[in-house]
Amino acid sequence: ARSAELRDWASRELHGYPGEAPLPDYRKIRTPLLMDGFTGGGIFRGRQVSVIDLPEEARDVVGDELPLTFGAGKIEALIRQSEARGVPIELAPPAAAELALMMTHEVGRYQVERVYWSAGTGVLCGVTDAIRTTLTELVAEIRAGTAGKDAAPSPEIVGQAVQFAVYGEGEPGHVRRGRPGRYRDHHARL
Repeated sequence: ARSAELRDWASRELHGYPGEAPLPDYRKIRTPLLMDGFTGGGIFRGRQVSVIDLPEEARDVVGDELPLTFGAGKIEALIRQSEARGVPIELAPPAAAELALMMTHEVGRYQVERVYWSAGTGVLCGVTDAIRTTLTELVAEIRAGTAGKDAAPSPEIVGQAVQFAVYGEGEPGHVRRGRPGRYRDHHARL
């Protein structure tokens, strides 16, 4: 079927989501935002950042929700790298250096060296699992909406399947699934 929506989704999953592209809920993971820095009394590493610690301008942009925009191959590479090193995956938010400077100037009691999200491999494995599951649900939805086994699905059927399987919008053809965000919510508890 000729479907720009399906091509776009597949391309984004393979190559990554650009800034303006809508991100599926399964790619928004809850993980702590941490900081490293020092005070007059010593160095600290991995201190959890509260929303209150963030400069007011950054509170709507950065928090404990990591938008995972990388392509599937890079996510799998991060998992392998983390497992080989035996450490969590650390990813910087946009403009992390500027954020660290702003936090240092606003708080004044300590120097923030870096700000980053820390995620375990189980959380990222949940994202790759969600990608595979979504693909399976897409195929099932498309097949359920196609008249005969040899008939090509219409672009409308494919578009509806993408909206339902990827974004949780619309009505299912014949496949039932949980609400959007189930992977994020499940893996946030791991």
